[in-house]
Amino acid sequence: MLFRSTKDLPLEKISSKCLIVVGEMPLSDTQFLICQLAAKYNWPIYADILSNIRLLNNKFIIHNFELCLLNENFKSLFADYTILYFGTRLVSKRFWQWLSKESKEVFYFNNTHTNSDQLGIFNQVIATDLDQYLQKEINKENYYQNNWSKIRELSNDISLLTQNFLQQNITEASFAVSLLDCIKQEVLIFVSASMPIRYLDQMLTYAPCNIEVLSNRGVSGIDGVISSAIGAALSYTKRTILFIGDMAFIHDSNSLALLKQLKTPMLILVINNQGGGIFNFLPINADKEILPFITLAHKTNLQSLCHAYDINYQKISYPKELVISIEQYFSSNIHTVVEIVSNSDRNSCLIKELYKNIKEAYEK
Repeated sequence: MLFRSTKDLPLEKISSKCLIVVGEMPLSDTQFLICQLAAKYNWPIYADILSNIRLLNNKFIIHNFELCLLNENFKSLFADYTILYFGTRLVSKRFWQWLSKESKEVFYFNNTHTNSDQLGIFNQVIATDLDQYLQKEINKENYYQNNWSKIRELSNDISLLTQNFLQQNITEASFAVSLLDCIKQEVLIFVSASMPIRYLDQMLTYAPCNIEVLSNRGVSGIDGVISSAIGAALSYTKRTILFIGDMAFIHDSNSLALLKQLKTPMLILVINNQGGGIFNFLPINADKEILPFITLAHKTNLQSLCHAYDINYQKISYPKELVISIEQYFSSNIHTVVEIVSNSDRNSCLIKELYKNIKEAYEK
């Protein structure tokens, strides 16, 4: 049963072992306070890619938590943990699948009475002034310090396994990791729905500088992504990078005309696997008869689209080429579209192999 409360709930009355979950959240002081709370009680953090906390180099953040949920041994280490949930929706479906099979207490903290309970399992929604509440809890005397060394060790091993795999096997996710490694200054990353946001959410660790991540999630469709990114860039003083799939790019390609309104150049990275690559990861992939009607394979010439709007265009196939493209972008003052060529079938096979390796790693 879900109870709603406007009263502050002392954390010492909840549990001494908590997992802090941070969903989508605008960048503010709240993220800093959540990190302070984690440090106070030594609690691990699962941060969504849109939480604007995920890419921090913070020892309490489990950066590849979503991938770690593939591993039964990892999940078993949270058997007696309580969930403290901040922010709104999560990208991960795997997290909710995990919660649906666990009888865990979940406490949701928000500034309003709204909640992001997709399963109807939250025990209580605490509607309060988040910053004020967190500061109050941080200022209390420390009652206990949690020990999650086994969780940290296993998550670090899985993270290392992931990074090594992506270095040895070129996948679409390899470009997402390379993107983060190449950024040396503050930027805004606007990410499209479908696979781009999942690659960032699953595969990235921490960034060498401050990076804000936004997305036009809505109903997780592909419409209006370029125009949304340009709208966000208009209110952002630093450079903006859009990470997008080919279907979303083509669907909103007329918005490329809006780029001329930007004073700061934008970099658009397009993963082109000639269709809806996400369906190779879904159960519908088994139905080879209907699959062509939903993947919508195409042969659209992205270079011609870019030239029609007088936009600088590059085409690459390897992560090392992305490094050069990003260096050129930051040293120039022009909008640039970089097409990343990918084979959808090969990519999905490799990513599934990575998932399998993580699932089978470090079994009891």
